[in-house]
Formats: sequence, C-alpha cells, structure tokens
Amino acid sequence: MSYYIIVYSLLIGIISFAAYEVSKLMADEGEQVPIQKAGQDSETLSGAEMNLKAAMIGATGATGKYLFAELIKDKRFTKITTIGRRAASIPEDFEGASEINLEEEIKNGRLQQITASDVDLNKEINMETVGKYLEGHDIYFSTFGTTRSVAGSAAEFRRIDHGINTAMVTVAKEANISYCGLMGSKGANSNSWFLYLQVKGQIDDKVKELGFESSAIWRPGFLDRGPTDRFMENAFKKIMGGMSVQHVARAMIKDAVSRVKPTDQSNAGHKIFSNADIYAFNGLGSNGKPPKE
Repeated sequence: MSYYIIVYSLLIGIISFAAYEVSKLMADEGEQVPIQKAGQDSETLSGAEMNLKAAMIGATGATGKYLFAELIKDKRFTKITTIGRRAASIPEDFEGASEINLEEEIKNGRLQQITASDVDLNKEINMETVGKYLEGHDIYFSTFGTTRSVAGSAAEFRRIDHGINTAMVTVAKEANISYCGLMGSKGANSNSWFLYLQVKGQIDDKVKELGFESSAIWRPGFLDRGPTDRFMENAFKKIMGGMSVQHVARAMIKDAVSRVKPTDQSNAGHKIFSNADIYAFNGLGSNGKPPKE
C-alpha cells in the first residue's frame, strides 16, 4: 500500500512541477524587483501629429526591452517614461539599435528613466510617490512580472507581482491615463488552483474593474525569448513552438496607437488578445507565418 502512495505522490509532484514550469513560460518575466485625426490611418501619422506620451513598467524584461525599443524607434511617441529598478537599454539584436542614442533622447527630453534612486516600488505606490511621473501620459504599459522561484516564496511573489502591478495600474488610472496595456498570461484566471495563473487573473480583473477608456490584456502562450540556457524552456519551445517577444511588443504598440483617444467608441473598452490576435497584428497567419499569396 505504501508503494502506491509513494508512486502517487511522485506523479502528483511531477505534474505540479510541469504545470508550474508551463505557467512561467506563458508569461513575461519583467523587471525583477526584490521589486486620429478622424478619417486618417493612425499608422501613417507622424509623431508631431499624434504626439503620444507613454509610460511603462517592466522595460528591462524579456518583452519589455523590445517594447521599450519599439517606443523609442516610433516617432509618434514624443514622450516616453520608464519606471523600474534600473534604466532600460536597447537590445543589441533590435533592428536599428545602432542608430538609437538614449543619452540624446534623455537630453532632448523625449525619454525619462525613473529608477530606484527616484522611487522605491517596494514601498507605498500612490500619486505622491509615483503618480507625478505618470501625469500627462496617454498610455500606460506593464510588462512587469516575476516568478515564485525568483521572488523566493508564494507570499513574496504575490506581494511583488500582484501588489506592484495592481498599485501601479491604479495610480495610472488616477493620473487620468486613457489607455492601459498589460502583459498577462495564457490561462490566467483569478479562480485558478495554480498561484501564478491565479495572480495573473486577479491583476487582469483589476484592470477591467478600473474602467480605463481603453484597455488590453495580452495573453500569449509560450514565449520565445531567443537563445537561452534554460533546459525546460528550450524543450517546450521545441515541442510547442513559441511566440516571439518582439511580435508581442509590436502588437501592444499597434493596439495602443489605434485605440488611445478613440474617435470610434466601438473601439474603446476592455479587450483580451491571444496568440492569434498577436499574429494578426503582425500581418501573419494563425500559424505565425506570412499568408500565402
């Protein structure tokens, strides 16, 4: 009898571990904190015409660093503010990286990088401490997140991932930002038995509850972060394939540009996007490949 109990316990442990690893791969690991003009196509408008201002948290994470790079490259964004433990940088493999000068962007006032020397995200997050950096922006992005293994415990994971994300999105709403784009996870559900997916679902619920004029939750499946020495991640990518983090970043920006200050109110409100939607934003078919002519 004891033999069967041991075997059963081992099986449950293996299944639980696999489910946890899968849930980690389904979402971005961002900053680790121990923190239209009517009738015009928004894609064709210049920065001066759109004059968009975006703030983001998680700009040093796997997806966040590409989202940050895309924002810097896109001249429709005349003000970009990052909030995190450290300053963001442009990935070396980003197309046009050599042409981007972040020091010049800071000097001319287009880029503002708020780091731990300016604000401690582990302390109280409110309008007085963080809101002053969000005021005047149209768009708020979050690609921020951590994992239980990095946080060290379930309680610490909840404090960081749920606590910081919900506090930041609440302040973004109080700062009168009209559009919120949040990087979530496939399978996110506030009633999930798995802590990771439960927390992600609770954050999603908070965004919807706050009632931004327009908001988006991005729920990609397995993320392809490029070359990695993580065995489990490489194994799952080989079996399941992966969603490019650059595709996610580009989709997040395209949706924000098309829905901030919407002239068509049918395009406002809360939306949830999956892999198929992300591929569509990138002009790809449901399998992630260009459609046949």
